[in-house]
Amino acid sequence: MARKAGGRAGRAPIVYGIIAVDDDHAVRAFDPGAREMFGFSAEEILGKPADTLVAPRHRGAFAEWVADGSRRPANARHDIVGLRKDGAEFSARVSVSVLEDGERTLIAFIVDGIAQRVRDSDANFRKLFDNARVGIGVRQGENFVYVNRAYAETLGYDSPDEILAIPGSIDAVIPAHELDRMRQYRVARDRGEPVPDRYEVQGLRKDGSSVWLERVFQEVVWNGRRAFLATSIDISKRKRAEEALRVSEERFRALITNSADIATVVSEIGAILYESPSITRMLGYGDDELIGRDAFALMHPDDAPRVREVFAKLLSDPTHIATVSYRFRHKDGSWRHLESTGQNRLADAAVGGVIINSRDVSERRALEDQLHQARRLEIVGKLAGGVAHEFNNLMTAISCNLEVAREMSQGHEAAPLVERAMASVQRGAVLTKQLLAYSRRQPLRPGSVSVGNVLDTVTPWLKQTTNGLVDIEVVIAEDIWPVWVDQGRLEDALTSLVINSHDAMSNGGAVIIEARNARVETPRSEVPDSLPPGEYVVIGVSDTGPGMVPDVLEHVFEPFYTTKEVGEGTGLGLSMVHGFAIQSGGRVDIKSPPGGGTTVTLYLPKAETEAA
Repeated sequence: MARKAGGRAGRAPIVYGIIAVDDDHAVRAFDPGAREMFGFSAEEILGKPADTLVAPRHRGAFAEWVADGSRRPANARHDIVGLRKDGAEFSARVSVSVLEDGERTLIAFIVDGIAQRVRDSDANFRKLFDNARVGIGVRQGENFVYVNRAYAETLGYDSPDEILAIPGSIDAVIPAHELDRMRQYRVARDRGEPVPDRYEVQGLRKDGSSVWLERVFQEVVWNGRRAFLATSIDISKRKRAEEALRVSEERFRALITNSADIATVVSEIGAILYESPSITRMLGYGDDELIGRDAFALMHPDDAPRVREVFAKLLSDPTHIATVSYRFRHKDGSWRHLESTGQNRLADAAVGGVIINSRDVSERRALEDQLHQARRLEIVGKLAGGVAHEFNNLMTAISCNLEVAREMSQGHEAAPLVERAMASVQRGAVLTKQLLAYSRRQPLRPGSVSVGNVLDTVTPWLKQTTNGLVDIEVVIAEDIWPVWVDQGRLEDALTSLVINSHDAMSNGGAVIIEARNARVETPRSEVPDSLPPGEYVVIGVSDTGPGMVPDVLEHVFEPFYTTKEVGEGTGLGLSMVHGFAIQSGGRVDIKSPPGGGTTVTLYLPKAETEAA
């Protein structure tokens, strides 16, 4: 008779038996509890393979437990399906221990066989199934042997008996397109082959409609026979929500993929988290090539500080939506003008960043610049043409008279004055040609030019032009390199800078013109970031004027921008200097703190040949 351990009133006794197995997996001990549980006598089972007591599909695992028990003396517990002498199966739980009898080591199995007996016989357990809110069904072969009310209601049947009465009831509740998969699972499960214990499947309702179910399978013994218990949860609402989300995501993905704009997500420190595929068409990068990069590092150095200010405002005010224009580096190294709109979605768990939509406005900006330039050049061209024509007539008349005066003054003390006047006329003619060249945007005519010679030429004239109100000092480093520029345009640039300084110091002041050599290997704080590495001659023009406020400084290189009264300036001076420096392969930089004077620095490329 099986052993019974007493417990609290109302609880079923625990039935168990003890089996000892040697290293050869043969049964060496089989107590009365085990005899009752398995239906074998001691004589029938002693010395026989222990897996005779185990359902065939569990014998491989049983052998491993015996081997593990001989290696590791620690207790272990396993669930198993036992096999009685009459062929009936039952669920059991075994505890594995090691016994020493002095001569050999035995593996002891304490088999608890009450669990499945209770499932089969206890009406309270059936009642628990019947009242469960999830669908429960038990399958043996091709039919259900049990379904609860929740399962019947999920499939639209009036009662569980209505399902149980259907021949081949398993297939009857599965739609045609799921039959093959479910039959494959069923065959594999019956063979003991690996099959998913949890999966999603569509069920067939009584009215022909379908319902999505999430099923979890478990092998059990039902009325002494092998069976499979499945719990089924109606997940139709979840599947509809998932489908709606999938359609929405596909629609969104299609919009993003085919959009002409770039969708970007950046972190709160500006690191790129996502780039839409449009970036390849617009900027040449793969959609994952910039992930993790600093977005600001790819912006033009002149624009990045301004964009950082806008970004900081987005971070501080999540309700704020900002639009900003800036230049961004294309993969080929060129710059593209982008117009971006940003919104802070850091608090949105689905986004976790700042969303930025960017549009390439390079073509639009180019067209706008061309239009503005055309209008300005039209005005300048008309003005330059008229002024240059009249001025040339005046210069011609003056030149003719000076030629006569030159002949008459030979040997006279006025001869030097006539020669100086002739030089000024010639310079006026050069300026006239340069004004026409600017208005027509004629190309430069660069050559190897001596900076010292240029300064020697323009300095006396500049001192006269400033009427002595401004002290002009020239400092030229030894062994100054020649520069590769258009000499006339360099003279014009220096003249324009000194005149600007003079105009800014109505009460007088000082101007210092310095020239030195410089080798630029990496960007430095005193050198514009966009200046390529190389050898340059640096010419700085500094004054002791009042400086400029930031709003004025921001626009100083824009054509026609001037703070002078009408008629006192055209606003072309610094824009001509800027254009000259860029066209010459150099750069121009300006520093002008309020009250601290102004310094304009030209970086001009070194000539490879000596100046003529």
